[in-house]
Amino acid sequence: MARAAVHIITGGRDSGKTARIRALHGGRSGGDGYACPKLFAGEEHAGYDVLCLSTGMRMPLARRNDRLPPGWDESLTTGMYSFSGAGLSFIDSILEALAAHPPERVYADEIGTLDLGRARFRALFAALLSSCGEVYAGVRQNRIAEFVEAFGITDYSITDLSAKEERQ
Repeated sequence: MARAAVHIITGGRDSGKTARIRALHGGRSGGDGYACPKLFAGEEHAGYDVLCLSTGMRMPLARRNDRLPPGWDESLTTGMYSFSGAGLSFIDSILEALAAHPPERVYADEIGTLDLGRARFRALFAALLSSCGEVYAGVRQNRIAEFVEAFGITDYSITDLSAKEERQ
């Protein structure tokens, strides 16, 4: 079975993982995927959206429990966030489209415990790992072991944005 080259983009909170995923996608052709940009209400962080990199279409993904908009379609909660069923389905639909026509490169942002706990996400992402050339995955530092174990990834590169900031 062919295996994609896996590139993990990591760092702590606010280290620039999402910006790096978006920049990598914008700088190279032949790829697609999603990013999870932060949403702000004024100066306050209110949650995250899902952004399809090729189309620019956005969908609400997570909102702080104390900032839920009217009609919010909560699928689950974890910590201080409520996750939208429509947002999670949007991620799945992006991955389904990529699995149907695998691009050379796949970009996936903010992969964590929530995603790894969803059977549909795991199945789609595993299919992409075996069908595309490269995967760029945004993963928080404290979730890397969980990510590589979930997919049996043994060969991967890591770009640690926190480490680069500390060296400068």
